[in-house]
Amino acid sequence: MTFAKETKLEEVVVHGEEVQASEKNEVSHTVIYVDGLKNRIETVSEVLSRQAGVRIQRFGGLESATSISIRGSQADEVLVLYDGIPLNSALGGGVDLSPFGLQGLEKIEVYRGYSPAGMGFFPSAGVVLLKSLNLSAKPHAEASVQYGSFNTVGSHALFSQKKNKFGFLVGTSFSKTDGDFTFLDDNGTPINKADDRRVKRENNESFTLHPLLKLAYDFDDKTHLEWVGHMIQKDSGIAGISSNQAQNTSLSHREWLFNLGLKRSHFFHPNLAFESATYLRATKDQFTDEDNEIGLGGAQDNDEDTLLFGEKFLWKWVWEKNHVFKPFALFQTEIYRPEDFLASPSTGPTSNRRQFSFGLSDEMDFWDHRLLINPSVWSENMFNRLSGEDPSLAVVGADNNEVQNKVSGSLRAQVQVFPSLDFVAGVARQFRFPSFTELFGDRGALIGNTSLKPQKNVSWDAGFEFSGEKGVLKNYSLVATYFDRHVTDLIQFLQSAGFARAANIGKSRIQGLETSLATTWGNHVGISGQYTFQDAKDRGTNNGKFLPGRPEHELNTNVEVYNNKGKVFVSSNWISSNYLDPLNTRVVDERFLINSGISVKPLKKWTLSFEAKNISNEQIVDVVGFPLPGRSFMGKIEFSQ
Repeated sequence: MTFAKETKLEEVVVHGEEVQASEKNEVSHTVIYVDGLKNRIETVSEVLSRQAGVRIQRFGGLESATSISIRGSQADEVLVLYDGIPLNSALGGGVDLSPFGLQGLEKIEVYRGYSPAGMGFFPSAGVVLLKSLNLSAKPHAEASVQYGSFNTVGSHALFSQKKNKFGFLVGTSFSKTDGDFTFLDDNGTPINKADDRRVKRENNESFTLHPLLKLAYDFDDKTHLEWVGHMIQKDSGIAGISSNQAQNTSLSHREWLFNLGLKRSHFFHPNLAFESATYLRATKDQFTDEDNEIGLGGAQDNDEDTLLFGEKFLWKWVWEKNHVFKPFALFQTEIYRPEDFLASPSTGPTSNRRQFSFGLSDEMDFWDHRLLINPSVWSENMFNRLSGEDPSLAVVGADNNEVQNKVSGSLRAQVQVFPSLDFVAGVARQFRFPSFTELFGDRGALIGNTSLKPQKNVSWDAGFEFSGEKGVLKNYSLVATYFDRHVTDLIQFLQSAGFARAANIGKSRIQGLETSLATTWGNHVGISGQYTFQDAKDRGTNNGKFLPGRPEHELNTNVEVYNNKGKVFVSSNWISSNYLDPLNTRVVDERFLINSGISVKPLKKWTLSFEAKNISNEQIVDVVGFPLPGRSFMGKIEFSQ
């Protein structure tokens, strides 16, 4: 048995909006190949928002901050990796996906409810993987320029080539927007309609720059070395909520990502393969609110620097033809250095989190791929240290140290009933470790708790995929999955006079159904749709209340007609009403959005695209009342060879 034929739970593959039923599928794993989306004018956040079980919340305009939820999770329960580099921070709060466009990406992968054990990371809700373009022997070049509503401008250029043993990719992307859309301001009195008025969004501009470089070298046909580097810069105004817009608050973000990967088959033995990854992430965030327009506890002028270094090892041992053992180990350390320019002294000593994880996965194949079983077990060990001299703390005190260790596991199985029908089921126990903010507090308004226990998640899912090809239906796929998540020791901040303190007080149960249907009709029509139902209830302090920001129903549809000269599409998104607060007193009305677009190829290497978003000009809000844009238009010119 060769490594190219390793048994594994396969994936749902998405080319553009179409689900290709190419092989057996793992219903909770989706792969989106970006090549089929290049003529669309959208971001990673917009692509993910159309996937079943995935919810994207936005904090304002076209390029404003976003957060991601999978199966009703909190944002920091979802791990995001870019070329194998974790973007999550020990500070908590999840990953902002807004800086990432589709330029330079090969594919996006989504794991809902689990992650492969060999990945070395074990988030309690799921994983999003962003993978840059693979290198090929044929030279590849592409470039684009786009312009649209609210003075939104974007461009990108990229070139790659692989010759003999050496390959490289170099590219850059740029975008900016004024973000000055108009919206209906209720003046902070949602019941009184008399004082409502239309105003322009202020202090909502954004600028993003993202250059990248990839180098690869094949020592021989068994050994591959690859280095990738990204630099991400985003400068934006922070507009605040609709009824009290900030005028001068801003956030500046810098991020450097590097990864050196080595792969070797026949590692001292024909049945043994080895992979390693050495990665580095450095970030610098400058938040300025000197007029106390947004922040708690007074004016702020803060700088937060973090440095993350990690090393991951994975071995693959093929045994008895139907077993692939995968032992793995991961070590990483994250250093956090705060600075408060309004304090004296402004800079405090560094705090850090060290993580050591190791485990074993076994991929078992029985009855000629008709039964696949994948048990995994792993241990996670966290070592936290906060300096008591952090200048952002209200009271400088003694150092805090906290060590936490947990053992987790998962089991997934796939059964082929017929060549066109597969059933998949899985169960897992996972943990979310407290963030620095939850353990140690932040700037005085949030009080930490070093006695916090990791948040526990026990979940299971079961589903099926029916797929194939028949007559004019070139490809069809129907996928349905039921999921059930039980979260205990939920970490929440308890409000008190003038501050909030973190505590393990919560419980929640999130159950639901994810479905997707896709087909290509003949050679010119593609139809797809995703529906998600979730019942996300608080089982703790607010027992029986819906968790905020988790609508019960969401439906996405897409119809496109295409040939070798171009494409026309119409897509829609319907989200049922949901709540902005834990007590379910503030309601976000249901919304129905329609987008449409056209792309044509006047010349073989050139494409012209035009899109209209939110055609019906729905006035919508998201996340604590942040307004979102109404109708907008975008156009793009793209060259590719």
